Amino acid sequence: MSDVTTISTVVIDLIILGCLVVAIGLGSVLLWQILKLKKEQFKFDQMSKSMNGQIAIFQSALESGKLDLEVKIERMNKAIRVAQNILDDMHELTSGQSSNVTSITKQAPSRTSPPLSKKPIAIEEDRDDAPRPMFSIMDPEFENELKEDASPAMEDYDDLSEADKRELAKLGTPAEKALMAALKRAGRG
Repeated sequence: MSDVTTISTVVIDLIILGCLVVAIGLGSVLLWQILKLKKEQFKFDQMSKSMNGQIAIFQSALESGKLDLEVKIERMNKAIRVAQNILDDMHELTSGQSSNVTSITKQAPSRTSPPLSKKPIAIEEDRDDAPRPMFSIMDPEFENELKEDASPAMEDYDDLSEADKRELAKLGTPAEKALMAALKRAGRG
């Protein structure tokens, strides 16, 4: 009987020893996996911190780009408003100048110029509808004090072409005619 108890004790001891070896093996595998998971978790934490930093940089760049864009849009709107004001002023000036020029033309006494060619040149009766020549030297600043020279210098326009002479005939003052003739001559030379 003592042999049977000894054998049973040895078998039980061997079974317990086997269970301990298996438990130690499983524990070491679990410990190895836990250490591996901790290492992966550390890498994941590092990556998430890096990504959070990059997201913060990206959000900061996006915010500064948005602010910069808003400033540029505000400046552009301001420049557009200034340009629109300038355009409105130019329209007012040009419309005011054209009405002033036509009123001056109507107020100025009509002067006849000496005949320039053998053919009579047809001068339009209604000056409001006639287009003004390109170079008109009536300055609206001096429109109230506009005076004609009592004895204008007579200029000889024989060297100009017929088209140039017709264009000169459309001008209102001898000063305009002299200036236009000089410009025509300078353009040919």
